[in-house]
Amino acid sequence: MKPPIRWSLIQMSSDQTMQNILPVLALSPDRVIQIVSGRIQKSAPKGPDAVQSALAGSGFNPEFGDVRMSPHHPTHTDVFQAIHQAVEEERAAGRTPVINVTGGSKLMSIGAFAAAAKTESPAVYVDTPQMRFVLAYDGPPEIHSALGPLMDFNAAMRGLTLELIAIAHGARLGHAEDWQVMLPLSESIRDSFDGWQQCAKDFDRLLRAQASPGKRFPPYPEDVEGWMRLWTLPFSLPSLVGTEAVRTGHVIHDGSHFRLSPGWMLPQLTELLARKPAPVRGKPTPEQRLIWDAFEKEANLLTLRVQAFLNLLFGGSWLEVLTAESLKRQSDILDVRWSVPEFNIKGNPATEHDVLALWHGRLVRVSCKLGGAGDKLPAACSEAAHAARRLGGILSIGVLGVGPGLSYKRRQSLLERAQRDRILVVEAVDLPRNDWFRPGL
Repeated sequence: MKPPIRWSLIQMSSDQTMQNILPVLALSPDRVIQIVSGRIQKSAPKGPDAVQSALAGSGFNPEFGDVRMSPHHPTHTDVFQAIHQAVEEERAAGRTPVINVTGGSKLMSIGAFAAAAKTESPAVYVDTPQMRFVLAYDGPPEIHSALGPLMDFNAAMRGLTLELIAIAHGARLGHAEDWQVMLPLSESIRDSFDGWQQCAKDFDRLLRAQASPGKRFPPYPEDVEGWMRLWTLPFSLPSLVGTEAVRTGHVIHDGSHFRLSPGWMLPQLTELLARKPAPVRGKPTPEQRLIWDAFEKEANLLTLRVQAFLNLLFGGSWLEVLTAESLKRQSDILDVRWSVPEFNIKGNPATEHDVLALWHGRLVRVSCKLGGAGDKLPAACSEAAHAARRLGGILSIGVLGVGPGLSYKRRQSLLERAQRDRILVVEAVDLPRNDWFRPGL
């Protein structure tokens, strides 16, 4: 009985990191050798380490080796020589090399293919738009017959996770919120939409009365003391919404009005305010700066929790929750997440995603807009499409969720723009359905 083949993968490090990751997931090689040009070495965060970082913890942990080339744009001869040598070294180590000819420039691909032909090594091309692997050079028959069944694009896609996809594109995802906790409140807002709209406008006026002159929307407070004053504001809610808001524990009813519950977040803000550092006169010392930075970071974390709830109660986040719930019911959707923070590779906050999910290994990103300013919705299509592709690459699926009350004219304009930007549009009225998510149709 022949021993199992020990594969190695030789590939050119690329800006499109999924072209480097998918063959690893398909082949499960013992070793991956990356041919890295001078340009890619400087392309952080999508540098040569992106593939290894993305695969960490995924269950695919091959040994990595880099061949770092000094030319900014290597010629086909440079690549041919580097891959030829790598093939010889891999065979000497008892491994069977496969060459991925996809990444890099056209000249680099020519050099990679020439090396495959010269060394009689199988070569694979990753045709990402068509979602397939193409065996560009067969190699010896016995190797080709063993390799063919492994190069299953759909099977490789099933190895992807949201974290892996994000890291591959230079981002990291933070902790998502539990959308199911806020589902009853969100459903009550949908069912009382007209009355809720008026209450939301009234609360906006209350906030603006508290805001500093000239402060732009949303007029949230700028310091801890300002946030604490929100607990003194009475506000109105439709009966059904008020009942569900009280059930969250974040709101109380005093007999005539609703208010934020003094038992929710106010004790933490009060305790934090008691530890507020003394004002600094003149230029702060490094120690004073550290103390103030720590205070402001803690204050930001606490006030963001308050802001997130107010965005649901009086903003559009309830539509995000309903969209997350509906998306979970769609066919073959996995890992639905709501309110997902994104951090850059250095760990600094970058943005937040309304809803993320997986569909057959493809990242699904949903951006929700209530649609009050309907004339801005076509532009929101382009923004949603760009954000999805930035985080998930060309295989990502962008979705724009739109609130109730869209006019026929604006709907038609929106759908035309969505088709041009290649994203899906789902209106609030369609969310109860189980068949609206149909990518490519």
